[in-house]
Amino acid sequence: MILGIVAAGVLVGVMSALFGVGGGILMVPFMVLALGEQQHLAEGTSLLVILPTAVAGVLAHRRRGYVSFHTGMLLALGGIGGAWVGAFLALRLSADALQIAFGILMAVTGIRVIRRGIANLRSERAVRLDGQGAGPRRERAVRLDGQGAGPRPSPEAPSSPPNDS
Repeated sequence: MILGIVAAGVLVGVMSALFGVGGGILMVPFMVLALGEQQHLAEGTSLLVILPTAVAGVLAHRRRGYVSFHTGMLLALGGIGGAWVGAFLALRLSADALQIAFGILMAVTGIRVIRRGIANLRSERAVRLDGQGAGPRRERAVRLDGQGAGPRPSPEAPSSPPNDS
C-alpha cells in the first residue's frame, strides 16, 4: 500500500512538472477513488503535497529560464487570498457536493483544453516551409485569406524564454 502511494506521488510529480499543474487534478481523484479518502481530506492533503513538488518543478524549469517570478508573485498574492476564501467555502460544503463540484471543474477544464488543442492542431496545418541548411526549421503561419503572416519558430526550435527574474 505504501509503495503504491509513493508510486502515485512519483506519477503526480512527473505530471505536475510536465504539464505545469499543481498535482491536485491527479492527486485528489487518486486519494478519493483509489484510497477511499473523503474529498475534504484529499484536497487538504493535496495542498500539502503541492509545495515540495512545485519547488522541484520550479527549479528544473528555472534552469532553462522558463519561470516568470514577476508574474508568479502577482498570481501568488491573489492566490493566497483566494486560497483562504476557497478553503472557507469548501469546508462549508458536504464531501459529496464538493466532489461533484470538483468533477464539474475537471470536466469543463478538460473540454476546454481539448478544444484548444484541436484548434491549435488545425492551425498548424498551415503551409510549412522547411529551411534548408543550418538553422532552426521555420514555419509560416497562413491567414484565412491565404496570405502569409510571417515566419514563426517551430515547436522544435522554441524562441528564447523571457528572463524577468
